Amino acid sequence: MFFSYTNNTRKIANILHEKVGGDIAEIATVKPYLGDYNFVVDQGQRENAKGFKPEIKPMPPLDKYDIIYVCSPIWWYTIAPAVHTFLEDNDLTCKIIAPLMTNGGYGLGHSVSDIKKYSPGAKVLDALELSFEEDQIQTSLEEIDKWLNKM
Repeated sequence: MFFSYTNNTRKIANILHEKVGGDIAEIATVKPYLGDYNFVVDQGQRENAKGFKPEIKPMPPLDKYDIIYVCSPIWWYTIAPAVHTFLEDNDLTCKIIAPLMTNGGYGLGHSVSDIKKYSPGAKVLDALELSFEEDQIQTSLEEIDKWLNKM
């Protein structure tokens, strides 16, 4: 499962999908984020500060999955609001969540603790953090293999 505004997280989700197979699904908001990057960054900050959860489009049922890879950009030190909606709207009890987070160089912040908070009953693995600068990945893609092997 992935959410992506700038397509950076989409790129990583597709690479992950090529490596592990299975199904891939986009977490898409009913009302898309529009505007330039800075406008959406400011909107994301306001939404996170208010705990706002945007409505998302229907997702495939998760009952047949034991492990769910959750790919999200870091927006103001946490997951994107659409991912917050996804996590709280689905019962992930007894699921394993493997978070793969993208950012512009600011780190994971409190994203992993928020994933745990929004998906009680799930086991949340250590996150893989991939940094981007101007749409170019700064982290070696070999890090994905190391992370997968560690799991």
